[in-house]
Amino acid sequence: MNPPLRSPARRAALYERLVDGRVDVVATDHAPHARAEKAAGVWSAPSGVPGVETMVPLLLARARDEADPLTVDRVCEATARAPADRLGLPSKGRIAPGADADVVLYESAERPVRGDALHSRCRWTPFEGRAGVFPSLTLLRGEVAYERRGGTERFGPARGRNACAESG
Repeated sequence: MNPPLRSPARRAALYERLVDGRVDVVATDHAPHARAEKAAGVWSAPSGVPGVETMVPLLLARARDEADPLTVDRVCEATARAPADRLGLPSKGRIAPGADADVVLYESAERPVRGDALHSRCRWTPFEGRAGVFPSLTLLRGEVAYERRGGTERFGPARGRNACAESG
């Protein structure tokens, strides 16, 4: 993946900066390449790993650990409020009067990350087996976009538009 993973000391320093606020935004891309594509060799394999669906659940699992200095509020700030502010989206990233009512409720219990349970086309994850705290309800402008109850999932109607596809 690019950039490649760094040494344990560099990763710890980066995490420390996230915890204390010197890193203000956490985001990820998503590269859902199939295992066969990734096995093509260092010069031929496409870059990246799948990560968009696991980023917040992994951070929340860390924040639940009382021995870990990361807090849930810091996760919300770095993954929602700060990105919305940086992108000039005042109705996003917060629960407040006049905001869009985009809300995610998370399960109270951790469960292991499993590639075959994720919604990516590639069906694998580099985080297999790690603890995650996953969404149970996602609202988009107050309407149900995703719901998980008793192991059953349902998605609301597709919304939005792909501006990139429309322009080209």
